Amino acid sequence: MVDWPSYNELLVRRGQVLLDFDVVDKWDYELSQMNQGKVG
Repeated sequence: MVDWPSYNELLVRRGQVLLDFDVVDKWDYELSQMNQGKVG
């Protein structure tokens, strides 16, 4: 017999994406540093 609530919880956890929001917060600064001195 399948324990459906537990199985469903595992599927939900498997589909979660972890994102460190520090990356998003620093995106503009890092992008400007990478493109410093470039034309275009």
